[in-house]
Amino acid sequence: MESVVIRPRAAAKYIGVGISTFWRFAKNDPTFPKPFKIGPQATVINARRLGRMAAAKAGGQIKMATPSLKQPTSHVNYTRKPDCFNVFQSINDTAPSWSMDFDDLVKMAANPLDFPEKKACPLIVPFVGRGKRKPDAERALFSSIVVDHDRDNLSRAGVLFLYRNLEIECLLAFTTWSSKPTDMRRKVVIPLSNPIR
Repeated sequence: MESVVIRPRAAAKYIGVGISTFWRFAKNDPTFPKPFKIGPQATVINARRLGRMAAAKAGGQIKMATPSLKQPTSHVNYTRKPDCFNVFQSINDTAPSWSMDFDDLVKMAANPLDFPEKKACPLIVPFVGRGKRKPDAERALFSSIVVDHDRDNLSRAGVLFLYRNLEIECLLAFTTWSSKPTDMRRKVVIPLSNPIR
């Protein structure tokens, strides 16, 4: 996984503080992850670093709110979201092998498996249903928007720059199996606050 970033207002909510307290921490606390600009009017912060810092300070001045980007730990009050992705063991399978939520996808992207060929990779679809074909998708609820960037050869900074003006609280950007250093192919997953059909 390359990056999971969130906007400052969402980051403040994530760690259970107000926006002015968030900016005070960013300015004065050397252990606080530094927000960075991805465009003239868009600032983001690395959600994984923020989560690690907040977990380390859970007994101190910051209390974690219910996180959406961390796996449960003993000191974090965590509520698992319903599954919103079907996983097929391979592209040839017609029925899903299991389902997972956004947090599971973040974990999978952070620890990618090495497959000898693309057709051996699991297929992940952004809905839970009986299959992966058009009729299955038409009956399903979608909890995320998934965008393929296969032909624009975007760098990490390029992906962040592209999405800078959208009112997005968080996104997951990662390279795909087909990605090469000279031909970057990425997926961007944007979780929705409410599922859509």
